[in-house]
Formats: sequence, structure tokens, C-alpha cells
Amino acid sequence: MINCNNVLRSFAALLAVLGLTGLLPQIAWAGAKAVPGAPAPEKLVSAKASAYSSGTACNGQWARRTAIDTPLRSGEVTSAAADWSKFPLGTKFRVVETGRVYQVDDYGSAMVGKVKVDLYTPSTSEMNHWGVRNVTLEIIAWGNREKSLALLASRSASRFGYIRKMVASLREQLEESKRRPS
Repeated sequence: MINCNNVLRSFAALLAVLGLTGLLPQIAWAGAKAVPGAPAPEKLVSAKASAYSSGTACNGQWARRTAIDTPLRSGEVTSAAADWSKFPLGTKFRVVETGRVYQVDDYGSAMVGKVKVDLYTPSTSEMNHWGVRNVTLEIIAWGNREKSLALLASRSASRFGYIRKMVASLREQLEESKRRPS
């Protein structure tokens, strides 16, 4: 069986020898921080990535705000939306292909049940330019499933079925983690 981490480390070493590391973002092999209730700290995750902007066309009544009622961020760390049962609130990741760092502080119905992230862009033209792409996410730190569940559970009585799906999945994952031997 092929060990993917060893293959990726070998590839990174080859790039370093060839002097090509400047062409790709540095991949941190030191490992992502493990957070109680979070999944195993995989370092690299293949995902589909779309983009969204802050206007009402993308966010409706929540324009310019995240699911945790903070302003959408763009800069050193940029806001991202995801299914919180896949990427819990607070998950910080780098898109390997661009080197940009994002943190999950939002969610949306289009991400639920999928390994997909929606990356905030400050303008509609940037959003349209990004489109939808397959990317590799380097997980810097996993978010917290308990916090995700607590926030979503208070909203699960809403008319939004996708919130109930995330709540059910988070509860199942947390129950499973309690049954696993440490």
C-alpha cells in the first residue's frame, strides 16, 4: 500500500532540490493541531472550492456578515463557508494552489453533505473570476465540533433543513468519538 504522506514529502523534497518551492506555497509537514471532537488531523484534503461575495445577491439578508454575526474578512486570513460537520467552525486552512489562508466562520446550504468550501472574495468580479475549482486544502488547525454543534443546535428548529442535517451529522460524529477507545 502506498503511503500518500511519504509520496507528498518526496515530491516536496524534489521541488526543494530543483529550486521550485517558490512556485508553490510551502506545505507545513509539522502537522495540524488536534482539537477535541475534531476529526483526525489530515494535513491535505481535496475539495471543491467556489467563491462568494458580500452583497445581497450571494448572502441575502446576511450581506457582509458571517454565520457567527461577524463581518466577512479579507486579508491575511479570509472568511470561508463550509459544512460545519466536515470543516467545523474555526477550521483554518491554506489553499495550496494559491497560498491564501482562510478560516471557516460561515456556512451555506450548497456545502452541506459535501467536501466543499466557499471562499469569500471582496468583489463580485473576483468571485466570477474564481468560479468553481478543485483544490487542495492544507489544514492548519481544525475547528471545534462542540462549538459548531452548540451554535447550530440553537438554530435547528428553523425552517432550514440543511442546518438540521449539519446538527444531526455533528451529533453522530461526537457520539462516535465518545465510543472510540482513547
